[in-house]
Amino acid sequence: MANKFKMEVKGIKEFSRAIEVQAAKLDKASERIVKKGSAIVGRFAKKEFRPRPLGSQRISASGRVYYATNGRFAPQPPKPTSRTGNLRNSIHMVQAERLGPASWMSTTAPSVVYGARVELGGGPNRPFPYMKPGFDKSVPELQRLYNDEWAAALS
Repeated sequence: MANKFKMEVKGIKEFSRAIEVQAAKLDKASERIVKKGSAIVGRFAKKEFRPRPLGSQRISASGRVYYATNGRFAPQPPKPTSRTGNLRNSIHMVQAERLGPASWMSTTAPSVVYGARVELGGGPNRPFPYMKPGFDKSVPELQRLYNDEWAAALS
């Protein structure tokens, strides 16, 4: 004698719809994380610039600038100096794009052509990094943003 087994599953359409709604919420959260995160990185990168020196400088015969610190002149500071503010002010989110479901990427960078040369150095110029230190200092705030946005999307 064979046993007959019958099973009926209900609610598949509703379950599928709930999954789609949740996926859309997570995708939107990912977009917000990337866009807000870009602004955070930009803000921290802008903080890496020193203000323009106010007359307390000396220029050598070769053109190297020295700044007075505690009554003594020292070589150029390790941070870039904001002379006009153009480089600092040009740092912004260049693009944000969706790579796939809940997967986004943004690019934060300066728009002036000499931005990479200041960051990386080149020729006779030594590097004055501002984007990498700015990103490194923004990591705790980026982690908070990530946790908050995902928690809101999953609630």
